[in-house]
Amino acid sequence: GRRTMLEGIRDYVLQLATTAQFNTFGEQTALGDGKVYYQFQSYDHSGRVWRCNTNGVTTLQLFDAGNRQTCQIVSPTDDLSNISYSDQALILTWPINHIERRCEYLDAAGRVLSSTTPSYTDPETGKLATPQKFAKYDVWGNAVEMTDEIGYVTKQTYSFANKPLVKTQPLVTTVDEHGVHTTANPVTVC
Repeated sequence: GRRTMLEGIRDYVLQLATTAQFNTFGEQTALGDGKVYYQFQSYDHSGRVWRCNTNGVTTLQLFDAGNRQTCQIVSPTDDLSNISYSDQALILTWPINHIERRCEYLDAAGRVLSSTTPSYTDPETGKLATPQKFAKYDVWGNAVEMTDEIGYVTKQTYSFANKPLVKTQPLVTTVDEHGVHTTANPVTVC
């Protein structure tokens, strides 16, 4: 007859137990196998996760008074798991090559005025560069000017009904079939 089971394989039942720890508010603070906890979350006084390692590396989050996350900090080399809640703002003064920061600066209405992405070494100059994006808004909250990480500016105008009218793209140079260079700001009428 036919064999339905491979030789040498035995039927074992492997039981793994996952254990979670909770704080007094019922929020999960640690996850592990009962002996070793490999995943943790720390909460601030408002119940927001300000430190965790759920993605495999310790991450800190900073918040503004409006309960909005304004900064995320990750370090590939430094252990951030020992930073206390009262000392977390000190990490903003650390040398930039030790940590990766993603910060957003918001106005009172919660609109992003500028955002900073992790720094890198520019291959052409060999200097440390920190990409930033900026935005300007009109009194109705419409983004009227956006500057990207390279420094290109896009402008947008709006009607009295807050509908987009004209979008002016960053300056570009084109070359036609005769080799003539033309520089212009592409304009889109919405």
